[in-house]
Amino acid sequence: VLGEIHLLESQGIDPLLYLIIPRALAMSVCVFCLTIWFIVISFGSAYLYGILAEVGAGAPNLFIMNVLRAVHMPDFLSLLAKTLLPGLFTAIICATEGIGVGTAITEVPQAATRAVVRSIAALFILSVIVSILTYA
Repeated sequence: VLGEIHLLESQGIDPLLYLIIPRALAMSVCVFCLTIWFIVISFGSAYLYGILAEVGAGAPNLFIMNVLRAVHMPDFLSLLAKTLLPGLFTAIICATEGIGVGTAITEVPQAATRAVVRSIAALFILSVIVSILTYA
């Protein structure tokens, strides 16, 4: 809104390389790390529920081995693609919308709304494409 992007361009700095790419890579890594954390918490709570419900959860190493035996390479590749790609695309879409804001302060909420809608649409489209390519 205050012309910061034009200032970067006038100094010879590419806004794509300086602003968008680092944020996109960081968000992609963050989404992946949050997904791994969610998986660990989910499996840990499932194991604890099995103990509390007395359904014979067994030893922790047996539980982990059964889980690892059930996960195959397509599942692992799908996990990688469904965490890294949506994070990357969401950051690129949001940063592009933010950079495209003009000089009016009223354009910021409109750009934020467009970024959210386009990011959610991209998330669903990417998820469908990855699922089809992985399991078809």
